[in-house]
Amino acid sequence: MEERRKHKYSDIKNVTGLYINPNNKRRKTDNKENKMEHAELVRNLAKKGCEIKNEMTGHDAHLIHMVLGISGESGELLDAIKKHTIYHKPLDIGNVIEELGDIEFIWKV
Repeated sequence: MEERRKHKYSDIKNVTGLYINPNNKRRKTDNKENKMEHAELVRNLAKKGCEIKNEMTGHDAHLIHMVLGISGESGELLDAIKKHTIYHKPLDIGNVIEELGDIEFIWKV
């Protein structure tokens, strides 16, 4: 059986191709260490809003609009179920049906 290498927290590979460790330092695979601030990491990874807008098609905008709608309605449904299961409040069937209807409406658009 092949022995698996145990990974330390500092060996987790980040999407930038850099290795981030808990001491807030980065090292490239050639082992050069440079300090990287979190804000810099975010700036390097985040795509500018104007780029997203300029690249977005009408279909993309419709898709994101529908997914955000489903996400919001799903959150409301989840909240109704949470109140019932975690806090032992009566299940508001009317609200559950309404939220499921909202999800169905968005799904079919």
